[in-house]
Order: sequence, then C-alpha cells, then structure tokens
Amino acid sequence: MVTAEELDHAERFKRVWDARRSGDLATLRSALVDPDHRGHAARYLGELDDTESIPAIRLLLDATDEDVRIDAVKALGLLKSAADVPRLFELARHDPSPYVRERAVGAIGRIGQRETVEPLIELLSDESWRVRGGAALALARIGDQRALEPVREAAHREKKWWCRYLYRKPLKALERGQPFE
Repeated sequence: MVTAEELDHAERFKRVWDARRSGDLATLRSALVDPDHRGHAARYLGELDDTESIPAIRLLLDATDEDVRIDAVKALGLLKSAADVPRLFELARHDPSPYVRERAVGAIGRIGQRETVEPLIELLSDESWRVRGGAALALARIGDQRALEPVREAAHREKKWWCRYLYRKPLKALERGQPFE
C-alpha cells in the first residue's frame, strides 16, 4: 500500500517531469526549492536552456545532497554559465565527492573558455581517475592544442588499462585539431 507521503512525492515528481516535457519553465523554477526534486528541476532547466534560472540553480551548488550538486553543475554547464567557472573550478578541486568534481570539470569543458585550459591541465594530475578523465574530455571539448601533450602524458601515466581508455577519444580529437563533442 502506498502512503500519502509517497503519493505526494510521486505526484510532485510527475509535475516536474510533465513540466520538462511541456517546457513549463515556471513550474520547473518553482520546483528548485522542492527538497526531493530540485536537482531534477535544475537539470531540466539546463536542458531547456533557461538562462533566467541560473541564479537559483547556482544556489544548489551548496546543497548537502551530492546528487543535487551534480544536477546543478550539469545545468550550469548546459547553460554555458561563464560567470560560474570560478565556482566550478572550486568544486572540481575541493568537493568531497569525486562525482561532483568530475561533473564540474565536464561543465567547465562544455562552457569552453580557452582561458580554462591551463587550470584543466593541472587537473590531469588529480587523485581521482574520474576527474583526470573528465579533464581530458573537457580539454578535448575546448580543442586547444596546448592540451595535446599534457593529455598524452596523462594517458601514459595511468596504470590501469580502463583509465588509459578514457583518453582515447579526447586524444584523437586533439590530434585532429577538432573540438570533441
């Protein structure tokens, strides 16, 4: 038997999901304060390119819930929020979750500013293979040739084959001189 609380949770999620499908930005914006579905709302607003929601999404970067931070980071990357690059670097370097750190690096790459190349190259030496692989991908998305040798060297430093495999497509893109998508 479904409790009233579970039904309310499901109804609120359905409302967020339906708003995504219909492009109802007002409903999605109001869901940014829903403790259970705010991450989904942020991600959907990013997918719908709602740049007006950036200030509200930015607040979610400080959420205690790792999944909410991941969704907020992803949304800011999709929205190409260049103003948030410094905060995304802060998360990429210091967030306790390697998943958040990886997604922050990915968002930086999606935003695509050439001035982020050097700091991203530094992240090729991060302790987390997720962050290192994400940095290689972000550098390939930006497509700056300064990244070619550092990415190649980072791939050679990896001890596990599956970590080295993460560098294959970014390296090919950088070698071709075409940004990776």
